[in-house]
Amino acid sequence: MADRLGDGCHIIEEGLSARTTSVNDPNDPRLNGADYLPAALASHLPLDLVIIMLGTNDTKSYFRRMPYEIANGMAKLAGQILTSAGGVGTPYPPPWRWLSRRRRSRQCRTLVPGHICRRP
Repeated sequence: MADRLGDGCHIIEEGLSARTTSVNDPNDPRLNGADYLPAALASHLPLDLVIIMLGTNDTKSYFRRMPYEIANGMAKLAGQILTSAGGVGTPYPPPWRWLSRRRRSRQCRTLVPGHICRRP
């Protein structure tokens, strides 16, 4: 992605294998994305764009999550992104408040891998 965007963009990758959107993994409590995301956002602000990629971790059978529960987990992450402030202890607003209305609506993207969307 960085190669395609060019030198004017800086990519910060925060992926972690086995992380979920908002469910606690009984094997490792550090894998709850909703618990981790606010600190990650605050440590990298200001941000122009945040992309969330939905993987298959939330679909593990032992979580017993329904599709609407996974969607709610993604909505929780998007809400955290869109309501994050300028950073801990800072007086400035989130960077998207300075953007036009059109650009503001593009600040949070959710990607779903194709193999999750395919229907039989």
